[in-house]
Amino acid sequence: MWGIAGSHQPQWLDALHRAHAVVEDRVRCDKAMGLNNLPSASWKVNRGWMLTANIASDLEAWTRLLGLHDIDGLADAEPDTLRYKLLHLPARLTNHARRRQLKISETWPWRDAFLTCWKRLSSLPAPTRLASTTPTSNCPATPFGTGRGACGLGGGIGTRWRRLPAGRQASLALAHLRCGDTYAQLAAGFRIGTATAYRYIREAIDVLAALAPTLDEAMKTVRTKAFVILDGTLLPIDRIAADTPYYSGKHKRHGMNIQVLTDPFGRLLRASPALPGSPTI
Repeated sequence: MWGIAGSHQPQWLDALHRAHAVVEDRVRCDKAMGLNNLPSASWKVNRGWMLTANIASDLEAWTRLLGLHDIDGLADAEPDTLRYKLLHLPARLTNHARRRQLKISETWPWRDAFLTCWKRLSSLPAPTRLASTTPTSNCPATPFGTGRGACGLGGGIGTRWRRLPAGRQASLALAHLRCGDTYAQLAAGFRIGTATAYRYIREAIDVLAALAPTLDEAMKTVRTKAFVILDGTLLPIDRIAADTPYYSGKHKRHGMNIQVLTDPFGRLLRASPALPGSPTI
């Protein structure tokens, strides 16, 4: 590369392509953790689901690092492998003597690996709580105002009158974003009204969208790096043939284009809004 010392050396080119391979690997893993479910018609839903998928990807990476680092076949396993071997657990949750017990099949090949990982993660120290609960400026505005309830699920939004606690509300939002179930189906499954399901999902999406970094914040981080990597990927969608802007001639299918900005180690700094898959738009 012109003007960059040492760029003509094969070692420099090899290091450059290895860094790009790390980005491609993380993009593939992020797709396996839920990015393939994008996009939605709402920009807030896209921002929230992008953040949720990256949180899931981070949890998967930390689980391998802290709980599976010395277990063959799982230390560097792909998300689909972990889902097949550890997350799809053949077990029964029972109650005995006022205690819950998880009974795992003794013939399951990865029983010891799961128990080892569980013990290691359970022994980690609990995270410390912040002393101040003052809301920050990026709390989303809601009809109930700002405050603890606006930046967190539950809390001051509806106090004791809420039909679902914070954990169940988060599960409701994840079920909608991950599986694409309708509001009527979710309302029946969570035993709440359709309007309540819609409102709870919108609240959760607003919280996730508020936590996503803005473009200005991403640019401040970029300025502290020696270089960054920009790459794009096509997220498949279901469209009819008339939707020309969404058809990608390169991939021969309909989709939405996402541009991803990462640091040299492949850590996500910023993801662009979902754009039509056609490069002519």
